Amino acid sequence: MNFNRLILHTSRLDLRLFKESDLSDFYEYAKEPGVGEMAGWPHHESISVSKEILKHFIDRGKTFAIVYKENNKVIGSIGLEDVRFDNDKIKNLKGYELGFVLSKDYWNLGIMTEAIKEMVRFLLLDLKLDYLAGSCSLDNLRSKRVFIKNHFNIENNIIFNGHESHSFILLRKDYLNMVEKIQAYDINLNRIDRFIYRGENIKNGLVRGVVDIIIYNEKYDKYLVTRRDRNKETFPNMLETTGGAIRYKELEEESAKREVLEETGISDIDLTFLYIYHKKVFNCIYFIYYGKTNCNLDSISLQKEETSEYMWLEKKEYYNLWQSDLVNPNQKKRLSEALELIKYNKL
Repeated sequence: MNFNRLILHTSRLDLRLFKESDLSDFYEYAKEPGVGEMAGWPHHESISVSKEILKHFIDRGKTFAIVYKENNKVIGSIGLEDVRFDNDKIKNLKGYELGFVLSKDYWNLGIMTEAIKEMVRFLLLDLKLDYLAGSCSLDNLRSKRVFIKNHFNIENNIIFNGHESHSFILLRKDYLNMVEKIQAYDINLNRIDRFIYRGENIKNGLVRGVVDIIIYNEKYDKYLVTRRDRNKETFPNMLETTGGAIRYKELEEESAKREVLEETGISDIDLTFLYIYHKKVFNCIYFIYYGKTNCNLDSISLQKEETSEYMWLEKKEYYNLWQSDLVNPNQKKRLSEALELIKYNKL
């Protein structure tokens, strides 16, 4: 399998094959005692050792560099290996064992969990492999947490190089049961009895359903905006209004009410459907709603890992905010018609 042109992206990371120019970064973390040992190999005693291993990575073409976007630095790796242990669950199935390592400077930031999550998505959803596997020594609690957070099942303990280790397996069928299923629509924007997995490359002729909800508080004459979590893959830390994907078999208004409840904690909201927004480039159909509530301003309950802050704004403040660069630019386009209705008191 050729991964030469593949680059995977997360909010903080790029995942790509190693290059010769990565040698300095590679040696910088590989020489640190305790880094390689956590992954089962000795730390590098010289840059010549790193150079030889880097050449192996490049020639083999199955080891991905973890690049931290903020400084464009290689801070670790994820390798795809043949599975080194037997398990009846994966007999005669196609898959890889994942091996990974991360620079000490970036431990305890959730970076490896983020990287493995994207690698799992690509290998099981895009490449449709049957399973992924992994292992770590019993005292390697960091790696164990990464596997568990990415929904790998702990299997029987195994012996590697004389040391007892945990083994892990994630079957594609189990992974698909956990991935959110989004309602699909055809090219004529008709609802159909099909779904699209979150993160899946959308097939020709299908679009996914999404709702956006402008939330207005009648009691205080103010509008709600929230801030996206800083670790969101798209538009991190930007301001926006409530919205999200329509789940498979969920009606559009049901989806809007659920998103409002999940992201803000508001359970009492009166929704009015405004219009549909669709641009082919987004492969989405957006249902735009206007929601009225009378909740207390301090009653908002933010959804963990989705939103990090909220603000209630008066109409002029709200409208002006949406003309700025502080908001989700894609959502700004979708809401432009609704914002004009608000500006001229037509809602």
